[in-house]
Amino acid sequence: MLATSLEIVRTTPVNEEDEIRAEASGIVEVARSMKVTCAAESDAAASFLVEMKGTIAKGRAFFKKLKDPAKAAWDAVLKGEHEVVDPLVSAAQIIEATLLKWRRDEQARIDQANEITRKAEQKRLEDAQAAERKRAEDERIAKAINLEETGHADQAKAVLDAPIVLAPVAVRPVAVPLELPKAEGLVAKVRHTAEVKDPLAVIKFIANERPELIHLVTFSQASLNSLATAMKGAMSIPGIEFGTVESLAKSGKA
Repeated sequence: MLATSLEIVRTTPVNEEDEIRAEASGIVEVARSMKVTCAAESDAAASFLVEMKGTIAKGRAFFKKLKDPAKAAWDAVLKGEHEVVDPLVSAAQIIEATLLKWRRDEQARIDQANEITRKAEQKRLEDAQAAERKRAEDERIAKAINLEETGHADQAKAVLDAPIVLAPVAVRPVAVPLELPKAEGLVAKVRHTAEVKDPLAVIKFIANERPELIHLVTFSQASLNSLATAMKGAMSIPGIEFGTVESLAKSGKA
């Protein structure tokens, strides 16, 4: 008894949507069991198909009445969002671009300053080493001359032949390199991008060298279908199969 009551509740139309749902459900059940084995059944199936297409049109018309105001409401929400958010996004992009430019310029200035400091310290060390070498060389020559003048020629020659021993040059503490200050509340990030400039070059590269990257190439099915319709099968492209799909449309006759 309960099952019967539930079945009645399910099948009894309550409003227009329920009526369409009930009608569609009944048609679907019949369509699933329909067979065409003779001319009479073909005529019956054709009539039934016309009825089905009428129900489809009715269903679409009904839900269009629901979709149109829903879409209008959604469009209004999107419009309001764009009116509020888009100017903010544009302004934020201006500030972001200004900040990024300053950071690039400041980083270049800091890099230049660090390079100047590094080169200055390198020159100081080189000059100090050159001065120490000159001092040691002068001292050795003076010592050799003194030995020569006092009759110790062999010792003088040994002094001149001996390698020069240089005193170590004092190395200054390493200066802490300048760094770009961090932006308060922000983190600098680098996002890598790619833009196709020569589609044919990309396709040739993938075809000839990296076929595993074929997923980077996408094809517009709508454009392919338009091409097939325009050429009516009179075109051949390697890798593309042109075909036809048959369907039945309502003739418009009563």
